[in-house]
Amino acid sequence: MSPLFAFIDLADAYKSQDETRFFNRIDENAFLDAAIDDLLAKPAQTTPGMSGMQIAIGMNAIELAKSQLITNLSLQIHEHFKKRTSIENSLLQPALANQIDDSSEFRPDKYTVDGKHGLVLDPREIKQVMKNYRRQIGKTAEDFKNDTYRRMIAFLERNPDYFISQVYHLPQTNRGAALLDLLAKHGLSPGEFKGITRFGEGQTFENKEIAHVGFKFLNKRTDSEVVIEVELAKNTATKLWQIKRIKNFNEIFADLEIDYNSEVHCLFASALKGLDEEFVKERTKQINHELYPVFNLKPQASTH
Repeated sequence: MSPLFAFIDLADAYKSQDETRFFNRIDENAFLDAAIDDLLAKPAQTTPGMSGMQIAIGMNAIELAKSQLITNLSLQIHEHFKKRTSIENSLLQPALANQIDDSSEFRPDKYTVDGKHGLVLDPREIKQVMKNYRRQIGKTAEDFKNDTYRRMIAFLERNPDYFISQVYHLPQTNRGAALLDLLAKHGLSPGEFKGITRFGEGQTFENKEIAHVGFKFLNKRTDSEVVIEVELAKNTATKLWQIKRIKNFNEIFADLEIDYNSEVHCLFASALKGLDEEFVKERTKQINHELYPVFNLKPQASTH
């Protein structure tokens, strides 16, 4: 059947609450994963003025948000078919970093300082020192990620007029309808659908069959066209066309006159302010001093 039929079948399955047929027509994991990447990760990586360290910390925080967003969005999709009346919050609290294991066996007072040979360490204690050090460094990295995540949420709370903030604050129930209302305020209304455009089929380098379908709408605010381009792929097992992703978010936002990338850049820069290489270096030195003050001991001068 034609890729176009996938959309008809998907809509009918949703309306009739046919869960099996619905998920035969959309690759849920691929669609949600691509959406979060295109709407959050990719724009964030282009934030001006970010160092490699900041990008790495930020991407870790986005992975945390991404996994939780995908989980929640999936729950909301499945809720329609299970008719649940309530679901969990859209953004769960960041996972707490693992607690440091009991290191009571590591006792700095067991080390000795010899005037001639300097610090003398028991080999077993050296192993424990390095184990605890790696664990604390890992916990610090987890703290950076969680702190950046919390800063992102705080930014969204402080800037309710941003489009990305309005999406974040959509109600947990009837989120789909609320999103349509929000888009309608920006001029993109389902009632202004004007037909199909940019239709085509082909194959990838892996010989997978793909198709692209463009849905044309009239932007009531600007009296101009907006095209939403969807990518589909044929499932090799079922031979059915499945919706994979929306391909042209940047173009859509430009047509709606939403400076979305700049909003993400502001979000990212705010969340990572101060978390640079110098901060990480100082934190590492602090760990050395707090956990293992014995390392700061200087050999006593020899009296011989």
